[in-house]
Amino acid sequence: MKKSNVIYSFIIVIAFIFFITNLNALTIHSTPEGGTWNDENTWVGNIIPTANDDVVINGPVGVTAGAACNNILINPTGTLKNHQTNHQTLQVNGNVTNNGIIRNNVSALTLNISGDVSNNGIWSNSNTTLIGNGVQHLSFTEVFSGNQFIISDTTGLITSDTDIQFINTNIDFNGEQLRFQQDNALLSINGNYLQDAQIIGNNIVLNMTGEAYIGYSTIETENLELTGVLQVWNGVVFEGNITVTDTLQNRSVNHLTLQVNGNVTNNGIIRNNVSALTLNISGDVINNGVWTNSTTNIIGTVDQEIVLFDGQSINNQVKFHAMISGNSYQWFKDGEEIEGATSSILEFDSLTVQDYGSYVCEIDGTILSREIEINSGGLEKPENISISIVGNTVVISWNVVENAASYKIYSSNEPYSETWILEQEGITDTTWSQQIVDGKKFYYVTAVSD
Repeated sequence: MKKSNVIYSFIIVIAFIFFITNLNALTIHSTPEGGTWNDENTWVGNIIPTANDDVVINGPVGVTAGAACNNILINPTGTLKNHQTNHQTLQVNGNVTNNGIIRNNVSALTLNISGDVSNNGIWSNSNTTLIGNGVQHLSFTEVFSGNQFIISDTTGLITSDTDIQFINTNIDFNGEQLRFQQDNALLSINGNYLQDAQIIGNNIVLNMTGEAYIGYSTIETENLELTGVLQVWNGVVFEGNITVTDTLQNRSVNHLTLQVNGNVTNNGIIRNNVSALTLNISGDVINNGVWTNSTTNIIGTVDQEIVLFDGQSINNQVKFHAMISGNSYQWFKDGEEIEGATSSILEFDSLTVQDYGSYVCEIDGTILSREIEINSGGLEKPENISISIVGNTVVISWNVVENAASYKIYSSNEPYSETWILEQEGITDTTWSQQIVDGKKFYYVTAVSD
């Protein structure tokens, strides 16, 4: 019984100490004239903030050595900066809400923040580090333009319910997560880099400009849209489907590889940047743009489809991987053996309409790989194509393709050329003619949907 009374008394003492501590915590406002952090004249009531106090900045305040607070609010009239030309650090044990200005003053200002971060103003100081042990929340209505934005590796999780935009910021998550809570979130990075991050959300738009690049990071989302000029560095994995709206390329310094565990739709440009970009793709592929990077590896374990819309090509090396170990291999196209295709990888110098068909690999004479089908996007190929010469005119005709809105005619001087010239599009008939010119000419016809 006495032991219980001792424990009860101990709890009461702890609660009383906690109550006294909170009772002593104040909300301290700076004067409109501002001043230095350690000068009592800077603060209304002449009270210098302690690590337990909330602070409101109403004028220009210079951080000095040992400065600390709990929550801090910078009002629209307020400026938070380092004092004079010295590098200074402010320890924030709670939240930061910036509706004014956070900046360097000749030298550098560092903020170490344990709580949430809200930016509705100008934020351009040298170093901002999130050091909390639990969930920290980001809310950005304005661009963040500080030099460094670092997540301490002690942080459990970073969440955001707004778009996030950085300009000329080195962003390092140290392996921690950024989880977007809203659909179709925008992560925009103009200049510098994003590295060592795990980014999770529903339908994310990643925009990169100004030579920005991403490295050693994973983005996990159902659909990821890539806009701007996105440059990949080492160790980048996209978990989910991606759509290239603008440009995807490697950072110019090295031969780099991007892993995509999902589908890839290219409506823009996929290319090398000085050196080489390799893509490893486990899902389906749709090309409706320019695709010229060094190597594309098709590495799925279930059936994959490659759609080349409107006669588009993948104009560089493409490799189909059998993805099953064995002692012998034989690749087939549309049920027919491909002569000489007896390794686990089937290589193409490029993929064009000439390669339309279904591919499988037979392993050890009995095991079949998944099917890889190349087509034009749902429409059948025009069949029974015939060519005739009438006077000095070449006439091409073909059968009607169901659900085709129109047809296109391409030509080249070589039957397996990587470059074909569009002769005419929008053809609604199944016959086309052209005056004969000198030299050989090869043609192909594609059907186009609405």
